[in-house]
Amino acid sequence: MAWRDPRGFALKFYTTEGNYDLVGNNTPVFFIRDTMKFPHFIRSQKRRGASGLRDNDMQWDFWTLNTESAHQVTWLMGDRGIPATLRHMNGYGSHTYMWINAAGEKFWIKYHFKSDQGVKCLTQEEANRLAGEDADFHRRDLYEAIGRGEQPSWTLRVQVMPSANFFAQIEQAAFEPSAIVPGIGFSPDKMLLGRTFAYADTHRYRIGPNYLQLPVNRHRVDGAYTYQFDGPMA
Repeated sequence: MAWRDPRGFALKFYTTEGNYDLVGNNTPVFFIRDTMKFPHFIRSQKRRGASGLRDNDMQWDFWTLNTESAHQVTWLMGDRGIPATLRHMNGYGSHTYMWINAAGEKFWIKYHFKSDQGVKCLTQEEANRLAGEDADFHRRDLYEAIGRGEQPSWTLRVQVMPSANFFAQIEQAAFEPSAIVPGIGFSPDKMLLGRTFAYADTHRYRIGPNYLQLPVNRHRVDGAYTYQFDGPMA
């Protein structure tokens, strides 16, 4: 109840086309992004076989050796790490899913279950006290609230982003301090002057000599194109 540990949840939607299961946590991010690491992550958070005790060294060894864990660790160790009750915490689908509408259009979506009771959390001192007084506080609070007719509820919201060509629009995007317009100039800052060369030079190596012709990098000004043509990647 008082541990700094993600609170998992699951829902089952009985639809006319079959069952749809959705699982998530009370944090909007997750510790890892590599499926191969998942069994190692789970093992590192469980109890030792010999003692039956949780091992802080095992837990922190995994987190510090897998730096992508840092985001969720900050949630876990921050002010929102210990929910005050099961009723006063949000839920998140944790991962990105795809929705496809009747027209076949694809969208990336994330689920956000917002607590209608508001979000309340415990300090470490409050959690330590409650753990000593009533280790079943969360379960008792939920049961008694329902008994009083105060059934908790959550509002489901969906974060939606149109499906995009990640390679064309993200990996091939090129940004450079040398890209300026009339009315903006460079100062004698030597670091800036060096970067005006280095960034464009990097793009020519990484993407190709005609990287500015790609749709994501091409300007939107009519009649301002050059007479250059042919060459690699043209």
